[in-house]
Amino acid sequence: MKNSDIKKIIAQLVIQDCTAREIHFPKREASDLPSVGDYATDANGVPLDGLVLLPEGDLWKFNKGNLIEILVDDKLAAKFKKLSRQTAEEIKATFEIDAEKITNNLKLERQKIERLLGIHK
Repeated sequence: MKNSDIKKIIAQLVIQDCTAREIHFPKREASDLPSVGDYATDANGVPLDGLVLLPEGDLWKFNKGNLIEILVDDKLAAKFKKLSRQTAEEIKATFEIDAEKITNNLKLERQKIERLLGIHK
C-alpha cells in the first residue's frame, strides 16, 4: 500500500447515524458533505442498503452502497432539536442539584469534624 493510499483512507468522510453506526464515504474528504450519488459503506466496508436516520432528522436512502435519496423532515428535525435541548437542560439541572447536595454534605461533615476536635466557628 502506498502512502497516498493510506492518506486517502485516513482522510475519508465518516458520519454517525442515530444509533452511532459509522457511515464511511471513501471517495469524500473528511471536510466534504455527502450528496446523492455518493458511495458509502459501514465500518466493515460493507455497502449500505436501506434507510439511515441521522441525528438531525435527515433520512438517507441507500441502494448497494449508493446514496440515492436524502429526505429532510423538518418536523422530525425540529423534534430532535427540542429533545436534545431538553436533555441538555435536564443533565445540567441534575448536575447542579448533585453539586448542591455534595456541597451541603461537605459542610455537614466539616461541622461534625470541627465538633469532634472542639473547633467552633
